[in-house]
Amino acid sequence: MRSRILALALVSLPTSICFATLNRSHSPQTALVSGLRQPQDRVDTGVPDSCPVTKPPAPPFAPPSPYPAEFMSNAFWFGTTKLWTVLPADGRDGLRQKRFWWRQGYDWRKDHRPKLEITGKRLDSPVSPIVSDRETTAGWTNDKFHSFIVNAFDVPAPGCWKMTAHYKDGVLSFVVWVTP
Repeated sequence: MRSRILALALVSLPTSICFATLNRSHSPQTALVSGLRQPQDRVDTGVPDSCPVTKPPAPPFAPPSPYPAEFMSNAFWFGTTKLWTVLPADGRDGLRQKRFWWRQGYDWRKDHRPKLEITGKRLDSPVSPIVSDRETTAGWTNDKFHSFIVNAFDVPAPGCWKMTAHYKDGVLSFVVWVTP
């Protein structure tokens, strides 16, 4: 009898842990971190000096309250109160881009299909530019990130890319080194 109970417990415990993990709520910060390529996933080629990747500004951009003033150590806030995002601290990103965007006063209930346009131009080689053709969506959380805009797009080739986002009167450009 004890061996049956022990066997049942050994089978049930991992299953419970799996379901508990699946049911955790994910904040935009968690999604952002999972969207940024992790160091162990990166090809260690470095960023060439010829690619002027966007670095954290000095002084750093701090979003208006109630947003947190600092982001995580492997990423930083970048932009203005009209439009800001999070960029990887090392300047490298992947071919699949998924970005979260914020704007002071943005309310997903009033603009649940925001017209955010993202374009991209490769700086180190001629290739077709990126024009985001996917629908942008809006979201809301009850944590410190509140309303946000999210957009995903594919970069057609690795290299040095300048991305530009337009939303209402906000324009934001940055440069990333895209790796496979």
